[in-house]
Amino acid sequence: MGKSTLRTAGIVLGAFSLAVLGACSQGADKGAEGTAQDVSQTVSGVIGGNGDLSMVAAGIEKAGLASMFDGPASYTILAPTDEALKNTAGAENFFGKDGDGALMAAFLREHFVSGAMTPEAIMAAIDEKGGPVTTGTFGKGSITFRKDGKTLIVTGPDGAEARITDDATFTENGVVIPLDGLLLDIPQ
Repeated sequence: MGKSTLRTAGIVLGAFSLAVLGACSQGADKGAEGTAQDVSQTVSGVIGGNGDLSMVAAGIEKAGLASMFDGPASYTILAPTDEALKNTAGAENFFGKDGDGALMAAFLREHFVSGAMTPEAIMAAIDEKGGPVTTGTFGKGSITFRKDGKTLIVTGPDGAEARITDDATFTENGVVIPLDGLLLDIPQ
């Protein structure tokens, strides 16, 4: 995929993110199309308080990234659920006490995107473009979103695929989107 495709997809996703941000600032409990809202918490607080994301929360702490997600910038976190991690060879050790903080940070950055992108906004961008959309990650890789019926599938930098499993949560400073898998293989 060329740089112009990435740039175009980023612009499309960014425009839809801004529209969703405006709609979500009106204080409702649900976004216009279903994304749950908890604007009283930051991305870090929502991840830390979600029992299905405890391994990712521990990884973010280990990587020293938690304070970043308490700041004013806007983020989208594609967070593998604990169930997904428990079903992935090596994940429990990597995310557990044996994991390396620097390696964890590099790994997790491929699951983070700048800006607040809800699944509804991503679906709208796919519809607008007429096919998959790609955007860059904090780790300098890229991820691609595509639809399979009403399901969003995310393809990571190394070709790994995951599906959005639960409702996303729109927070004070971004969106947390649970996934049923990882976007990269666990480093060995």
